[in-house]
Amino acid sequence: MKRNSFYTAAIIFVLLVITAPVKSQVAINTDGAAPNSSAMLDVVSSDKGILIPRMTNVEIGGITPTNGLLVYSTDDNTFYYYNNSTWVQLSSGASGQWTVSGFDIFYDSGSVGIGTSAPDGQAILDISSTTKGLLIPRMTSSERTSMMDMPQGLIVYQTDGITGLYFYQGTRWRYLQRSSFATLSGNTTLSDSHDIVLCNGTFTVALPAASSHSGRIYFVKNIGTGTITIDPSGLELIDGQSANYLLSPKRSVQIISNGTAWFILSEKSTQYASGALTDGAPTAAQLNTVTGSNPSNSRTSGTSYIVKDSDGTALLYLVESDGTSWYYTTMTKAL
Repeated sequence: MKRNSFYTAAIIFVLLVITAPVKSQVAINTDGAAPNSSAMLDVVSSDKGILIPRMTNVEIGGITPTNGLLVYSTDDNTFYYYNNSTWVQLSSGASGQWTVSGFDIFYDSGSVGIGTSAPDGQAILDISSTTKGLLIPRMTSSERTSMMDMPQGLIVYQTDGITGLYFYQGTRWRYLQRSSFATLSGNTTLSDSHDIVLCNGTFTVALPAASSHSGRIYFVKNIGTGTITIDPSGLELIDGQSANYLLSPKRSVQIISNGTAWFILSEKSTQYASGALTDGAPTAAQLNTVTGSNPSNSRTSGTSYIVKDSDGTALLYLVESDGTSWYYTTMTKAL
């Protein structure tokens, strides 16, 4: 009887082995659906997740892992996977010390190094390279001026109009002035290739239209003995005047466009002259001759001169115009 039972069990076992289908995939679900053909394990649920093995860092370090092994550290509260002799930390799309906040990531301590493993401690971001540069956002003038709620210090590169770097100063965009030099000796219309202009001779420096050069700055200096006339475009003005004049050597002016007109940012208004004057009491006619102008001339009003008497006691005078008359002060020699 026992022998018959044994034979019966053995036959049933063999039949089960022969008839049982060989499964190469596993599906875990509640609806009996077959696993996806590309998956060894297909888990489907609308209210449960997969719980990966949880352990301390010490326990993780005690594993003899293979590439791809995944665990969860209860010390760091993050996932690690094994990759070519090292455990790599996963951090919600970021890595290491970066923190995810919505669509943003941030790092709020220490320094960040790109191209260097030892970022400078005084730099929040230290970028090092001998073969690459830093490419900041590039946009057109329209795109730049269409931005809203800009923080102070924001920098962009404009690709049209007056190309170059612009930064937001808190209330307006400012163009980062370049430092290219040009020496002129004849009539010239300034362009984007001019920045610092040195003039030698008597001629006119024409400005481009302020309306299409908002934020543009020029520095113009007279290095010769002639008169330099700075002439705006069309009916545009410079500080309310139809022109600006650099009458003598070392006279200079820095001007900027606001998109409508040109304005003087800084000006060296003191000029130098010499000639025969009445000792202690130069006359208006003498000062007209020496300065080559008169006190009501638009070039002269508001301008001061240091005038040296070339005759007699060779006194020095500080001469100024109020737009109507000359005023002078005798300068005393230091002993």
